[in-house]
Amino acid sequence: MVKEVVLGKKRVYQCDDCKLIYKDKRFAEQCEEWCTVHHSCNLAITKNKLDIGEL
Repeated sequence: MVKEVVLGKKRVYQCDDCKLIYKDKRFAEQCEEWCTVHHSCNLAITKNKLDIGEL
């Protein structure tokens, strides 16, 4: 289950498996689905993750 996190005034979404954070819930859900099935990360999905400076 994708975790919704509030950081300051921002609402972000975290993949429960690999812990990457996304601005868009859709990408977090895709990431979590991929991680669960393949036990790895997909670069096409993770390119949408938020970097520390964006939080």
